[in-house]
Amino acid sequence: MILSVDGGATKTVSLVIDEEKKKLLSVGLAEASNFNAVGEDTAKQNLFNSISLALSYADLEPNDIDFAIFSLAGVGDSKESDMIANTIVRSVSPSKRYLIFNDGVVAYRATNLYEDGIMVASGTGNVNFYQKNGNLYRVGGWGWFVGDEGSASWVAKRALTYATRQYDNLIEGKELVKAAEQFFGDEFKELIWKLEMRHEKPYVASFATIVSKLAKEGSKIADKVLDEASDYIALVINSVLKEFEGKNVRVSVTGGLMLAGDILINKIKAKVNAPLHVFYGYQHAVGGLAVIRKDVTFDDMKAILKELDQLLVKTYTPEKLKKLLYFERPPGGWG
Repeated sequence: MILSVDGGATKTVSLVIDEEKKKLLSVGLAEASNFNAVGEDTAKQNLFNSISLALSYADLEPNDIDFAIFSLAGVGDSKESDMIANTIVRSVSPSKRYLIFNDGVVAYRATNLYEDGIMVASGTGNVNFYQKNGNLYRVGGWGWFVGDEGSASWVAKRALTYATRQYDNLIEGKELVKAAEQFFGDEFKELIWKLEMRHEKPYVASFATIVSKLAKEGSKIADKVLDEASDYIALVINSVLKEFEGKNVRVSVTGGLMLAGDILINKIKAKVNAPLHVFYGYQHAVGGLAVIRKDVTFDDMKAILKELDQLLVKTYTPEKLKKLLYFERPPGGWG
């Protein structure tokens, strides 16, 4: 039995997988475990909660786990972040045999397996990987102070920037101002001041769901924000495609921002000269199976992703799914 844990800035997903049968046994959900975003103590607790649920739903004890794979946001950012990740994982892993990766690495295995290609992961933050001649390379993932373009946190921040312009009557409309006041529960100037003083990345990023909703309802400025996000995603893909000198390679886009649906995905497709495979952030942990078994096929992955959706519906209420994964029912996409 293997345990595959994906810990990000919005949620933590733990899967128990029978690697011999290539079958998913359980899924445990908890809140954020990106230690850079929520701190070490909170990250550790949410990892523990997610793992405990996954083991409980599979009716297993910790010593039943033969190997664990941890894919965590923040790994590879610095020597200090790697040290923090190792300390946390050592304290929560049910097995002494484990591997730790940046969350984008396991996401790449979930979406592209071991094929050369490109993966753009736009969740709460953004990180991108491409594989060439069997070697993985990272692009982006600079954090939200200077980077995270094309991510949910970036979309939310960009929308709030445009909202300040609406508030100051520099551009037309007030829909972003009103949406921000309703979402954050405060008068606009007050909420901006509070976010300036205490800008919690996951909290801010969650406003991206409202931006997507406004764009679908016809807001031109919200649509512009998604268009700008698609610009960066297309920039990454088109720039990296040059590395392959015109060869056809697999290109995947993934992450929670893809829940915006066709309004965003069609923008990306229009700017990229390659077929796109679309995934979602909650699916990334299945990549742990590919880490252990390199003979996993795309058909195997599709079957496991389907099992994941079925288990989510069976195990969790729509309210719980909406709180942690931003949907009441899985979107049903398997790349």
